[in-house]
Amino acid sequence: MHLFFTSKLADPVFQIIQANDLLVARIASLVELNLEFLSVETQAFHLDSPDSFKVLFSPEHTGLREETHKIAGKLVTLCATLGEVRDGLLLLL
Repeated sequence: MHLFFTSKLADPVFQIIQANDLLVARIASLVELNLEFLSVETQAFHLDSPDSFKVLFSPEHTGLREETHKIAGKLVTLCATLGEVRDGLLLLL
């Protein structure tokens, strides 16, 4: 069995997989693909977050911290895909 994830696998999910010996024995590969962004052109990308502008700049919205964390995670996957991961970015992955 081959498992492909389009973003970073959460630690609790990985621990569940790791704890199941039958499942581990059947897994041939497990890959995180870092696809939390859309490649529009060769040198352009899109984070596919249509509500981000409203959340970040509207006084009525309270999810600023969650939204910035979501955007940062998407940017980190973009950097990882481009091979531009530095020590500071590894903390976010």
